[in-house]
Amino acid sequence: MNSLTSSTNRHDDQNTGSLCNKKQPLLEKEKLAQKIAQPLLQKEKPNDGTQPQKLGQPKGKPTSILNPFQAITLDKIGQTDHLSSEALRTAIFAATKWLVTNQHDDGSFNYMFLPSSGKWSDEDNSTRQSGRLWDMAKMGKAFNNKTFTDSTIRAFNHHVGLLQYANDRPFIPYKNHENTPPERREGNLGSTALFLLGLVNLLGIENLKLENSEDHLSLAINIGKSICSLQVTEGENKGRLYCSFTNKNYDFNAAQYFYPVEALLALSDLSELLSEKGDHETAQEFLDCIATAFLYYPEFFRNTQKNILRFPFMEWFTLSTSHMYLRTKDKKYADFVFEMADWAVKKAWTVDNSSKNPQYIGGLDGDPEDPVKNPPTMDTATIITAIIQAYVLAKHVRDTQRTNRYRKHIISAAAFLMRLQVQEKDISPLHSDKRKFVLGAIRGGPDDDSLRIDFAGHVMTAFLNMLKSVDGAPWSKK
Repeated sequence: MNSLTSSTNRHDDQNTGSLCNKKQPLLEKEKLAQKIAQPLLQKEKPNDGTQPQKLGQPKGKPTSILNPFQAITLDKIGQTDHLSSEALRTAIFAATKWLVTNQHDDGSFNYMFLPSSGKWSDEDNSTRQSGRLWDMAKMGKAFNNKTFTDSTIRAFNHHVGLLQYANDRPFIPYKNHENTPPERREGNLGSTALFLLGLVNLLGIENLKLENSEDHLSLAINIGKSICSLQVTEGENKGRLYCSFTNKNYDFNAAQYFYPVEALLALSDLSELLSEKGDHETAQEFLDCIATAFLYYPEFFRNTQKNILRFPFMEWFTLSTSHMYLRTKDKKYADFVFEMADWAVKKAWTVDNSSKNPQYIGGLDGDPEDPVKNPPTMDTATIITAIIQAYVLAKHVRDTQRTNRYRKHIISAAAFLMRLQVQEKDISPLHSDKRKFVLGAIRGGPDDDSLRIDFAGHVMTAFLNMLKSVDGAPWSKK
């Protein structure tokens, strides 16, 4: 695959997942999208010759690329609880490098690697692809790292080429895969929200000078207004966001756990950016949308106590809700952040309830009462991100009891997630030539060796928030 040279070439080379092809004229809005992409184009080869490949089946008897997961013993629990800022940075950089290594020239990422077969899965998920744009932009912004920034630019260009418009509202379509359930195929709010999060963070990268930056910001504002147009403004569902720009009747309920709260976080970040730039009127418009959503989503959360989809919901909604508290000082926002976090820590895997399964200690999802059917997974990363934000608020309001309780679970969960990251010692000597496809990746869990791009992204976010928010650096148990 050749290096990406322009958005137009990307359309010419692909006939799926794009807005137009050679036989169709470009709309004015599409021309704008291509214009916006031009300043970001990179001429150099993207990732130092480490372009991913589809891997064939190893010769002879199939063996996994990874050694069996090494379960930690009970006597060693606690020895990994002193996590330094250096350890967190090392883990973040390793996971981010794994994503960059597995990025194509066109900016998209290989989706999931299966160590047991040594092959990339043929599955894909466009919303999770958009999430990796956000991940790379966060890393580029946090560390001012050229490799991370260049990867962000490639991912951004890829998504600009996918932009479509419905009634003048820009959105990123859900790219249908043959395995995509029919009810999800019009749910394009999630991809659009994550694209907006990526764009806002891209605009915040220090020392990155973008031509036509006003066009980039204008696109972000238009997407924000498009998101707000999906909000129910009256009746018992006031505040709820519909999940499709193209079908006003689309309201697949499971999508409510993901797309709207991703969108609210995107509006929160955009509002903050606009406030920094002095556009307080537009910033307030987006804050009003978030405030209206708060009329609906707390009860939505409370009414779905047993649904495992609450975990990713918590991550995004906690972030936007805590931001609302810090801006408005309205106690109801902080109270709900604490409500979500207090519920989550009750499900933690601890020494007391997991002595027979010490490798699970620190996990926050699954069910300690049924470890065979419901072991903990990397979803712990989404929950701990929410708890980190609750920790920040607890310190802010001087709630010492909550601060200490949350900190204990943050440390334990961090150690659990560290154990899921693939290190040199985890790679089978028989497959050392494949190390770049697994090194730094995040397993799905102690019982799941699949390596998916969003697994890495969620853990990167959790560790980055720990690095920034938990007692500063060095980050260690006190």
